[in-house]
Amino acid sequence: MTQATLKRVIHVEFAPEVRSAKEDGLTSVRARRNLLVGHWAGGLLGLRDEALAHYAHALHISDHVTTGDGDVIAKLKQDFEQNSVVVEHDEILRVLRDGHRQALRETSCTE
Repeated sequence: MTQATLKRVIHVEFAPEVRSAKEDGLTSVRARRNLLVGHWAGGLLGLRDEALAHYAHALHISDHVTTGDGDVIAKLKQDFEQNSVVVEHDEILRVLRDGHRQALRETSCTE
């Protein structure tokens, strides 16, 4: 994947002023879920290593646009479509649910 494609997929500019993981709430269940889903989606998009980590973080950031999961789902669908990756809506919902359950286990939360 080229840098131009990666930038189009991520839809966020990563700069030093990006908040720390703690400020972004990366310790929360929802944030952990977003990172898990971001790694799944990024893998389908062919991203690896640092690009995959950046994509997962970008997905987490996209969750702050609106209440609920609509913003995350819209970003995933847009990124898949732009890269000719076919993933059904129900599959995205299943991965979000599975990611949430895994995040609950990993953070030892009882949400």
